[in-house]
Amino acid sequence: MMNSTSTHDQHAVSVIPCINPATGERLGDVPVDSPQAVEAMVANARKAQVRWATTSFTTRRRVLNHIRDHLLTHMDELCAEVVIDSGKTFENTAIGEILPICNQIKWLNKYGEKYLKPERVGSWILPHKIARIEYRPLGVVACIVPWN
Repeated sequence: MMNSTSTHDQHAVSVIPCINPATGERLGDVPVDSPQAVEAMVANARKAQVRWATTSFTTRRRVLNHIRDHLLTHMDELCAEVVIDSGKTFENTAIGEILPICNQIKWLNKYGEKYLKPERVGSWILPHKIARIEYRPLGVVACIVPWN
């Protein structure tokens, strides 16, 4: 008699095929990580988060600038890959994906430090208390999001 684990393992998907929606051409396969591999990646991300949480906004700004510069330097390559993978036009990809990310990084560089500083707020019915809002990195976050 098989238990549910071995039944599940028999039907486990090892790769996800990637198809160009415009042509139907098979682009390749993306490997599916095992639960253990995902757990290891999350553990590594949590370790990295401890250090990242202590970085200054200046350091974070440098990282964001590096990401922005990389996006802009490789925009043609990135857009070409998105076009093949999604069926979008090159222009739609550049204007709808790459440039908005760069614009958001520009905004974060200019205003992020100001808006992420701890903020003193009223403590309402406890006037003898001091209250403030602090924005702290969440660390590892998993999201299941719709995509079409």
